[in-house]
Amino acid sequence: MEIKQSLSRYLSAYALLAEQLNKLKDDVIYFKPTPDSWSISEILAHMADSEAHGYVMAKKIIAESGGRVCVYNQNIWSERLFYDRMNFKDALEQIGVLRKNLHSVLKLISPETWEFYIYHPDSGK
Repeated sequence: MEIKQSLSRYLSAYALLAEQLNKLKDDVIYFKPTPDSWSISEILAHMADSEAHGYVMAKKIIAESGGRVCVYNQNIWSERLFYDRMNFKDALEQIGVLRKNLHSVLKLISPETWEFYIYHPDSGK
């Protein structure tokens, strides 16, 4: 798949997610099938943090190729950052804003920049 097509899919994925979530009632979004599982709302809070983390990693790759990136423990973040009390609409909006902003950067970079990289503690280069 060419870069332009991948970038289009990257940006349109947010609209697809928002469209599907708009079909659900709040009681479904906050429902937890078991006490240890995450609700859709908690998953969205995690996705918002993951989007923010990915946003920073992508910009680090572009600006500082070869650097290192930090990782985070999603379960600790969920507990200590109150994923169960976060507003899923705010999380969804954050995902959209970060994705739109990063898309604007990604469509401007040179073909050579797509070869840049970072080191991840768990998965390497």
